[in-house]
Amino acid sequence: IVVSDGLNALAIMDDGHLVPFLEQLRAELAKRGYRVAAENIAFGDAITLKRVEADLSRADGVVPLRLTWRTTRRLDRRYKVFVHIGATEAPPVAQNDSEPEAGYAPSNGWPPNTDIRDERGVWLKPGTPAGRWGVFIGLYDTATGERLGERVKVGEVTVTGSR
Repeated sequence: IVVSDGLNALAIMDDGHLVPFLEQLRAELAKRGYRVAAENIAFGDAITLKRVEADLSRADGVVPLRLTWRTTRRLDRRYKVFVHIGATEAPPVAQNDSEPEAGYAPSNGWPPNTDIRDERGVWLKPGTPAGRWGVFIGLYDTATGERLGERVKVGEVTVTGSR
């Protein structure tokens, strides 16, 4: 059970004691292989990537990510999220570009001050070069292709052998 005063949330554990909800959430995700990779990254003046949870320990076909977005106001543009895996100054060796939730949660429909969950995966296709690669996230305008700020590195993943 989770109780909240609107700013803070506590989880009531089975044995009756209280723990901060985020600690409990992180523990549950950690059991499943997810780790919080980054938090509170601003894109422009209205969009924040509140949290990136990812299983960067496995690079066996798909790198799973759970992104949590929030906006402070209604947006008049639709943005695609991109996740690039690769070197900092080179084209990505793998990528995923789509509107949030595979197009089912376009950014111009996000209610202000509400968390938007976006689960996605980056497929490491056969032939993906082995190496330790950065994981980068960013946004771009679907109409113009213009990026909203710079892409941000949220972690690294190791690809063993040539996929």
